[in-house]
Amino acid sequence: MRCGTTQDNQEYNVKASEKIERVALIVLVACATAVTSILVKRELRLGDQESNASEVDSATWQALQSGAAILHEGVPKYTVVVFSDYQCPACRRFNSSLDSVARTYPGEVRVLHRHFPLEQIHPEALGAALAAICAERQGIFSATHNLLFAEQPSLGE
Repeated sequence: MRCGTTQDNQEYNVKASEKIERVALIVLVACATAVTSILVKRELRLGDQESNASEVDSATWQALQSGAAILHEGVPKYTVVVFSDYQCPACRRFNSSLDSVARTYPGEVRVLHRHFPLEQIHPEALGAALAAICAERQGIFSATHNLLFAEQPSLGE
């Protein structure tokens, strides 16, 4: 009885390796999302108390904020700069969590979005980011941003 050709085994190994890589990426992003959510919630609970969070120098912070699209406006106590990919499932879940935090603490959290399309694994991400940039120029970034994440499974169709 023949178990399979070398080519079949190689294809199986490649598919298994790709699956493991995807699972590892999802786990890493989920962990990063959980840690970020915990830190944001902790910071909001601390209020005016001293924070242990490391500080970013002023020039770096200004550079991170410049050119970022604004999702939640105001003069907040906290500003979150998010680097995101519209085709990334973990980014979609994180966006939902961050929106919930911003709605729970209105005016305390400002969310800025930076585009970070991972073209190697998300071929439609760059096009989605370009669409969001065009929407920002037309004053409809927030609605387009939410729509791109809501319609994520159908990007590229």
